[in-house]
Amino acid sequence: MTLEDCRKKIDSVDREIMALLNQRAEIVREIGQIKAKAGLPITDWNREIEILRWVAQENEGIMDDEAAARIFRRILQESRQMQTEIIDDLKLEGEAC
Repeated sequence: MTLEDCRKKIDSVDREIMALLNQRAEIVREIGQIKAKAGLPITDWNREIEILRWVAQENEGIMDDEAAARIFRRILQESRQMQTEIIDDLKLEGEAC
């Protein structure tokens, strides 16, 4: 396999990752709206710990568990940011909080 072949394979995987991240982001937005209307905090540390434990348990690939955890920590951080923005927008609209 050539370098170019490998890069094409990575591009294909990256497209799949982006599609899945955007699917996750849609769900995160829904959760943010639910939390805002229920007056719940953005961060649920127990849930985040549960996710990171799951990552370590389910990682069966060649990626190091800590590397996978770093990626998921960043995903969780971005999810919190999205929810913060949703709640801020709802506050401006006078809908919740």
